[in-house]
Amino acid sequence: MTGQLEGITHALPPDGNIPGGSPYHEHEQTYPTPKQEQEDFHQRWLFFGLIHEILGDRYRPEDLIRTIETEDGEISIVSTSGLVETLDKWIADIHAGFVSPQHTYEHIAECLRLAFATIYGAGSDFDPRIKVSLASLGELFTLAANTAFIASEKNKCPTTFSRLIDYSYWESSMLSSGWCPSQRKMYAEDTTCLQTLHFLTLLGQPASGEFHQRCNDKQCLAYQNDLHTYQTKHITGCDCEQFSIDTTRLTEILESGSLPLLRIQKGDRLNELSVELVPSKSTSPYIALSHVWADGLGNPYENALPRCQLDFLHQTINSYYAIVNPHAVQEILLWCDTLCCPVEPEKAKNMALAQMKITYLKATRVLVLDASIRTYDFETMDADEACIRILNSGWTRRLWTLQEGALPAKNHRLSFLFKDQVVNIQKLTHKMFQILESSVGRRGLASNIVIRITNFAPISYEFEGDRREDLGTIEAGLQHRSVSVPSDEPLLIANLLDLDVAGILDGPCPLASCVNVGCDHSRIHRMWLLMPAAFRGIPRNILLRVGPRLSEPGFRWAPSTLLYHEALNLPLYRRMRNENSSGPLFGPKRVTESTSRGIPTNRGLLVHFTGYSFSKAHCPPGLPSNPRNLVGQERGHGLYSRDVDGTWYFISRRLPADHDPFLSTQSLRAIIQEEGNLWITHVESAWNNHELVAEAKGENQIAIGLLVQLLSDEEGIKYVQSKLHVGIGIVRKSLRTLLEAAYQSAKQVFGILVAKGLLAKSNGEQMEVNDVNSSQYKLVLEALDQEVHRVAIQNASQDVTAAAAARSTNVIVLFQELITTMIVGGYGCLGPRTADEQEWCFD
Repeated sequence: MTGQLEGITHALPPDGNIPGGSPYHEHEQTYPTPKQEQEDFHQRWLFFGLIHEILGDRYRPEDLIRTIETEDGEISIVSTSGLVETLDKWIADIHAGFVSPQHTYEHIAECLRLAFATIYGAGSDFDPRIKVSLASLGELFTLAANTAFIASEKNKCPTTFSRLIDYSYWESSMLSSGWCPSQRKMYAEDTTCLQTLHFLTLLGQPASGEFHQRCNDKQCLAYQNDLHTYQTKHITGCDCEQFSIDTTRLTEILESGSLPLLRIQKGDRLNELSVELVPSKSTSPYIALSHVWADGLGNPYENALPRCQLDFLHQTINSYYAIVNPHAVQEILLWCDTLCCPVEPEKAKNMALAQMKITYLKATRVLVLDASIRTYDFETMDADEACIRILNSGWTRRLWTLQEGALPAKNHRLSFLFKDQVVNIQKLTHKMFQILESSVGRRGLASNIVIRITNFAPISYEFEGDRREDLGTIEAGLQHRSVSVPSDEPLLIANLLDLDVAGILDGPCPLASCVNVGCDHSRIHRMWLLMPAAFRGIPRNILLRVGPRLSEPGFRWAPSTLLYHEALNLPLYRRMRNENSSGPLFGPKRVTESTSRGIPTNRGLLVHFTGYSFSKAHCPPGLPSNPRNLVGQERGHGLYSRDVDGTWYFISRRLPADHDPFLSTQSLRAIIQEEGNLWITHVESAWNNHELVAEAKGENQIAIGLLVQLLSDEEGIKYVQSKLHVGIGIVRKSLRTLLEAAYQSAKQVFGILVAKGLLAKSNGEQMEVNDVNSSQYKLVLEALDQEVHRVAIQNASQDVTAAAAARSTNVIVLFQELITTMIVGGYGCLGPRTADEQEWCFD
């Protein structure tokens, strides 16, 4: 693929995007091509050229042209409608050995990398529709190439074409179609395929945009219920009386240890319908309902439902059971939370809540009733649309439905009621795998759906012989969900982690200010105290989690909810599972199962972390603290910091204050200016070989850590309070060279100034020099400038000059500014690193 096209002189530099050449986007910044000229060139050279380079004579340019009728007459358009069929044939030929895999794949990968870089370099005003068409073509060829050569080649093609398109392009379309802001955010973070994003924009939502007006990009609130004003709904057009359950009998069954089940018997008329409560037996077949209360099938006041709803449930479960088990002899019973979980007394309600997991584990089938899903005819849609409709339903956004879907899904007992039929989760996943294997034209979409439909509730699966339901797995399932009663959250988490739910419901309050038992407000506290009994316990990485925390002493380390969504949190748990790995970042294996867990105590969470004492360098007496406001200018609120071995780091807030206000809204510089006894802590076992790590990928290596304040050091345990989430980056070698040269030069200048008697005397006498109008200030500043300039010229070695030139056109000025910053203490100081097994207690 060449960069020459008649009439266009510099749209693509000859050496663009090749090793040693100038990247295309940098070339465009220096020599911008007119917008219209650039767009025309991209469509002619990149779109048609890419197809020709990969398919050769299999696809002719004229095959892409279609003529259509419009109000203004016939027009010609570009259509790729036949491209997928050609690609499928091309893949089959490669699998049959008709093409040399090595030569063909290498050429395709090179073309696609060039296409990716070229699209990336397009200006911000570049027509997004053209950019989408080019990126979609690149993605399609990547999918085809990785399918054709999957057995013989390592993936070398770009796989993130979707990241080339600003999400606002998709967001505006989804917004007008009634999508929830949190759904849009979820797809922006999780979707890796343009096929999927395009598909989503074509799907309207059954609810209007006003339905989600209370929602935000963290959480959907449309299905939240105000239990004081809640109204149970009738079937449309009905106003029948309610049927109430005998709560005394309901309580008796729960006290006996059985599950209360419903036997519904239909009469000739609606008012003759009867419901009998029966205790479960080991042989009792029953269908458990899973539904969203916002759809109207709940009742917070009593265990009752309108007779019309009971009649509907009776018909639905019997019709469904007759299909899945046509030879059944026993009648099918029903479990529905509205009728089988007592509103009162509280003791009976708690017993039912404690049985919730076993209810869905033992159910013969679990049937999902969701108002939005029930508006669609399954027979009129493909499996991918049906899956998307399920994944976007209100049912997937609620807390309790995580467990109600996860537990039966693992052995195909989960089904969804559509308008025309009940569909089992196994049928959907089977159809999606068929699509995934059938044609490259829908492979990206199918892949995204399969990942989500098989993992929307990834609980209670086994993975390589090991249990998967640890705290990280639970939190992943909780993302973008909500609950009307916040104190229900610890119950669900405890259910899924096999914790003592009764202890959370009825245990003593652990807060010093309360002497009661079973307090709703302290359920979350009791859950955290029980968490060490869960599989993998409390990962120490939880301290690095961004989100709201409990405020009581001894619990300030603990999240107050896991429903708060922050995309940066989820990798923490995956990292914890990999802590036994070795490599250049982690060094030799040091972490054991016990040291990777935290233990809650009455003073905080006890963990093993690595840490460094941390402080701002002091400005020597007699020097202005921030001459010409140099300190802090180069990197905003972060701080270059030096450890005792001379290695340089850049330390900064992990997230801006508006994204992470939970520990502090202050900047890092403000905190270290005001607080003492500060430490930087993180979980990585070591950066044993600083140079190897910093050069491993040619970029800064970032660790996630906490800025903490040391409260006390008792018997080898450091008791600390968290102050700020920080990122800790080992600075790249070239910049380290520049910073260290500035540091050593600053020491040289300092010695000269002391020798000239311009700084503080040996007895500590301080000169007042921060009055910019004083003669002493002007004298010291003039002397400082002179010596810094002289030393900067003297010490500007070839390496220093090269490092500075990469950051500024005026090398000496930049070097002088860095030297001055070092002299007045505008950097951080890291003390010796603690041992990896150092114990810390975080509050």
